[in-house]
Amino acid sequence: MFKYGAKTFIYGGLIIFCLSHYQFSLLDMVYNPYAFVIFAVFARICEGTSYAIIGTTTYGVSSQELPPKEFDKYARLNSTVSGIGQGLALIMGSFFFAFGGYMLPYFVLGSVFIILALIIYVTNAFGDQENTEDDKND
Repeated sequence: MFKYGAKTFIYGGLIIFCLSHYQFSLLDMVYNPYAFVIFAVFARICEGTSYAIIGTTTYGVSSQELPPKEFDKYARLNSTVSGIGQGLALIMGSFFFAFGGYMLPYFVLGSVFIILALIIYVTNAFGDQENTEDDKND
C-alpha cells in the first residue's frame, strides 16, 4: 500500500471486488457440495476484503485531499448513494435473475465495476499528471 500509494490500493480493491462477483456467478456450475462451500467461502472472503480495502482507503484518501466541509459532504453523499444502490440492487438483481438466471446479476455487477474502475483510473491518471506539472511550476 505504501509503496504504490493509496489510490493504487483502491484500484486493487476494485479488481478484487469484480473478481469476487465473477466467482459468485460461477457457483451455479459447481455441483460437488464440498467444492461449492470452499468456493463460496473463498469468494465471500475476497468480497469482504475488497469492501474493507475500498471503504477504508477511499475515506482515508478523501479526508486527506478534501477540505473538512467538503469531506462531510462526500461522506454524506457516499452513505446516501450506498443506501440507494443497495435498495436498487434488490430490484435490479431480481430482474437480472429472472431474465438471465443465477449468473447474470453477478456478471453484470462485476462488469459494471470493471468499467467504473477503468473510468476512475483514467480520470485520476490524467488528473495526477496535471497536479504533478502544477507542482513542478510552483
